[in-house]
Amino acid sequence: MTDGLLGHEINGNIEYYGRRQTEQHDPAELVTALDKLFAFPEVVSVRWAQYTPYFNDGDACTFSVHEARTKLVDTDEEAGDYEDGFISSSGDWPADYFETHSYGEWFRDPGTGRSARVYPAGKSPVDYADRELIVNGVVRKDIQEAMSAVESAVGGGHHEAVLHEKFGDPAEVTVVREGDTYKFDVEHYEHD
Repeated sequence: MTDGLLGHEINGNIEYYGRRQTEQHDPAELVTALDKLFAFPEVVSVRWAQYTPYFNDGDACTFSVHEARTKLVDTDEEAGDYEDGFISSSGDWPADYFETHSYGEWFRDPGTGRSARVYPAGKSPVDYADRELIVNGVVRKDIQEAMSAVESAVGGGHHEAVLHEKFGDPAEVTVVREGDTYKFDVEHYEHD
């Protein structure tokens, strides 16, 4: 190893003892993803939480950035997993989707002990790729792809260092449209 401590050599693989950090990417990639998303006038804001958990079931408690979610102009104020109007890029199921599709039920063959999903007659397995993002009554794959790119940039771990440095821990970050650009609003985030 070429690095040392105040002129003293360090031998060994120190990564074994510490957290293995995800390779950090240029913050410009995150800004580019946000720029592409905010190019759509239907986008109002983007939000994510970032924090170090207080407890992690015996594992080390380490800082992480959680899923980015987007608010669109026609999003119901109670939509989304947190009923706050922010949704993920996974979109919604097409109308009448579950008339032809099913999650199925697990069946365990007592003879072999193997488990498999069994689907009702005439129904296909649910495929999350079938979900659609509908904005103002129109399927919008372009916005869905831009939302997905921001979700990957924020939640993929490749920008954790800069997000921690710029926004702190714990924080709820909301990227808000402001005219032709956007700004970052940061608030303290309460978590378990």
